[in-house]
Amino acid sequence: MEDHCNALSSLKTTQEAELKLLRRKVGIVVDFSKQRRVAAEEKVAKTRRDLEATESQLSAAVENLKGIKEETDKYKREVGALQDQLREAELTFKHKIAAHERSALDNWTKARVWERKIVQQSRENAYVRHRCASLTCPFLGVLRGQG
Repeated sequence: MEDHCNALSSLKTTQEAELKLLRRKVGIVVDFSKQRRVAAEEKVAKTRRDLEATESQLSAAVENLKGIKEETDKYKREVGALQDQLREAELTFKHKIAAHERSALDNWTKARVWERKIVQQSRENAYVRHRCASLTCPFLGVLRGQG
């Protein structure tokens, strides 16, 4: 019985040493698991913070884009209005130029008419002087006592 008791005691000591070793291994595995879980949780938390920061930046960028789009639309409307004003001004100037060109043509035509009238009047004056000279010459000689 003593041998059996010693054998069982020896077996118990071996089993206790093995249990102690297994508990140590389990403790190591549990600690390693806890470290991995903590590291994974930290990584998830960091990823979540990065995601939130990215979402915040994206939201700010979307708001900025909306503002830029509104400003761009405003400038497009202003450009359109300025182009309309430019077209109106150009059309007005073209009408004014056409009116001045018509006026210049009318004035040039009137000047040519007056030049022709002056030339005609000069011819008539020369003819009248010639007629007067031919008609008055004999009388001039008689009146002066020459004829």
